[in-house]
Amino acid sequence: MKKINLLFTVLLLLCSVGMAKAQDFEIGGIYYNILSSTDNSVEVTSGTNEYTGTVVIHESVTYNGITYSVTSIGEEAFEYCTELTNIEIPNSVTSIEESAFDGCTGLTSITIPNSVTSIGKGAFSDCTGLTSITIPNSVTSIEIYAFSECTGLTSITIPNSVTSIGDFAFEDCSGLTSITIPNSVTSIEYQAFREGKFNRVVIGDNITITGSHVFGDCEMNSVAVGCKLNTIAKGMFYRASLNSVFLPANVTSIDNEAFYGCTLLKNVNIPNSVEHIGISAFASSGLTSVVIPDSVTEIGNYAFESCYSLKNVTLSKSLVKMGYAAFARTAIESIEIPKSLDECSWSGWYNYKLDETQYN
Repeated sequence: MKKINLLFTVLLLLCSVGMAKAQDFEIGGIYYNILSSTDNSVEVTSGTNEYTGTVVIHESVTYNGITYSVTSIGEEAFEYCTELTNIEIPNSVTSIEESAFDGCTGLTSITIPNSVTSIGKGAFSDCTGLTSITIPNSVTSIEIYAFSECTGLTSITIPNSVTSIGDFAFEDCSGLTSITIPNSVTSIEYQAFREGKFNRVVIGDNITITGSHVFGDCEMNSVAVGCKLNTIAKGMFYRASLNSVFLPANVTSIDNEAFYGCTLLKNVNIPNSVEHIGISAFASSGLTSVVIPDSVTEIGNYAFESCYSLKNVTLSKSLVKMGYAAFARTAIESIEIPKSLDECSWSGWYNYKLDETQYN
């Protein structure tokens, strides 16, 4: 029994050592880890004492007769330092690592130097006091959760150097009123701007792919979609308070729930390039009329279901597949059904109140 207890104590001590945030040395109240003894580089890290007030980081520090270059703000370096109010980052720093400033609620502004090329996972997550930030042209990627829940953030500049915006990168940044995604960005990942509040969103012309629910639950007046995006992804504008949207001629597919619950959306232009409208793509939206171009061959289940104000619909003459209840619970009184769609496949699928159908 004593041997077991002794083993347990040893394991507990080892775990405690492993969980502790180690540092190699401390100078002037700032803690550092040595990254490389070859090029003499260090990262700022957390330490025994919590950072408070204003912290000024210098480009280099000297320890035991060796001068080190400060090249990184390390993982969790300032995490939950709620009394940190200002930080000066030198031009020697090239990366801001995961959760570096996560939960620094007292931080109101920050300048990221031109030397930084990457902003890590959750680097500024939950910095609720942060009102503005400038991302320099040196940054090429904004990782997942980078600025999520920065509810006080009112302005942000995404430079032309950024090529990707990660999952949840700006989720719940409810203070942002407008955002322009530059042409350099080619991908926006899952829920990147979810629950934001924007007057207008402009999606860059070089974006070819987005994750699902990118603008889900956003408050936004209008959005212009870039000309190279060929798919409106699943839930891209799910339950968004969206008044208007412009879809470019390059779009070939409107995926499942893309505009689900957009109750303020009265009209939408579906370009002649669209071939597929997915399940519940416009369900529970505020559409009053819709023209489905002849390029569309398939409409998914419940695509326009519960669009209670939808009265006027023009169907594609090339339609070969109509999903179940695609137009159920709408205000449609009559509709022309294309010859490409037989009566059996249509009957009872759109509106139980519809008492007249016409075939063209």
